Amino acid sequence: MLRAARLHDLVELGSLTARAAAFLEASVRAGLKVLVAGGTQAERPSRY
Repeated sequence: MLRAARLHDLVELGSLTARAAAFLEASVRAGLKVLVAGGTQAERPSRY
């Protein structure tokens, strides 16, 4: 099982585009709240 520790890891795995990663990083740095949702059978991240 592959686990990603950073947004860069998700980009390298092809799970996230570089543009989406940059948007998420900027959102978190700006103090915005971020909701991450997936399918009912998707593995849920423990922290992001």
